[in-house]
Amino acid sequence: MTEKQLPLSLLGNCIRCRALLLPLQEDNEEAFRRRFELLSMVDASAALTAPTDNQRNSVRAYCRWGESVALRCLPADQNVIELYQQHRLHFDQVDTSTLELDLNALSAWHISAALALRRPSLQNPVKLAAVRYASKVFGKKMKKTARPMMKWMMAELVQMIKTCKNDAIGWHDRVCLEALSLAMLRKGAAAAIRLVRTDPNDPLSFDIEKSDVIIMTHPTLGKYIRLSIHTDKNAVPGRPRYAYIPAYTRIGLNFVADLTYYLTAFPVPDGFLFAAPYNKHGKSFRSTPYTQWDAVVHRAYNRAFPNGKKVVASHSCRKSVIQAIFNSGLSEAKLGDIVGWLSVKSTVLRYYASLSIDNALTIVAGICDIVILGDTTTTVAPP
Repeated sequence: MTEKQLPLSLLGNCIRCRALLLPLQEDNEEAFRRRFELLSMVDASAALTAPTDNQRNSVRAYCRWGESVALRCLPADQNVIELYQQHRLHFDQVDTSTLELDLNALSAWHISAALALRRPSLQNPVKLAAVRYASKVFGKKMKKTARPMMKWMMAELVQMIKTCKNDAIGWHDRVCLEALSLAMLRKGAAAAIRLVRTDPNDPLSFDIEKSDVIIMTHPTLGKYIRLSIHTDKNAVPGRPRYAYIPAYTRIGLNFVADLTYYLTAFPVPDGFLFAAPYNKHGKSFRSTPYTQWDAVVHRAYNRAFPNGKKVVASHSCRKSVIQAIFNSGLSEAKLGDIVGWLSVKSTVLRYYASLSIDNALTIVAGICDIVILGDTTTTVAPP
């Protein structure tokens, strides 16, 4: 039984009870028809998993709709499914992602019914080409657009980071904001970064082979942090993307010093680098990946700008720094390399040249806001 299939015991019991204990293996087509007619009642979805399961609610809603329009809902056919798609999109005005979940629940019902009744020939209308094509078209044409995450200036970012408190939670928020911004990480990639050390008594003894975070020293640019990103939207298996963060930046942020203090002042265990502390004292940490990245940005933004009305989230950090680098006139090929995009216009440079560590450190170290006022160009210094 796969994840998309429902428990056969529950479904089988429901069928036997409603078909007056008729055997599941029955050559009589009349008995087979009776089973399905009884199973098509509104409360037939009681065969679905737990009461809190979303699939149960989806099938119940579908059955109620079938009764309201006098159509046999289960087992469904192509025409009924297509009518239900139109009803959900135009009458209920749900998003296409919600409609996709409803169709997955109906598909799971038909898969489990075919197994429980030992009728592999039972058609699953959700898998038909016409229904799948309609779902694909709806997803492209009728997908509700999300509110765009607003960007901020680098001076605003510095002000947000400076509002973090001087405790375990505050320092955790600080290093999270700096990593999201200076490494231009998506929250899923940041959450998956692992910390592995060779000496349990030395908080900075990083395992070069296993740890995704390492503090290294450049011969001319000094100390920097190298982050290995294995889990990302554009990640290539076996080929991690590296993000380099120097100790010195023009906006005044020193991620090397901040992360060093965070790891030495608090007992951060091996595992996920950004695992959250249980409380502000930081005596113990969670063992699971951190998931409240948007909440970190919301807290910092509300502290720095109590009356601010920007729509911000964790991706705003990445967008803001990319915009600042783009304003500096960096070529698209280098920008794509340092950000981690797989597709840029300058495909030749993208696939045949790679940005060096020296350039990556120099670019991130020189991040600042450039504002063009008339015929003059002004560099906005951080507060």
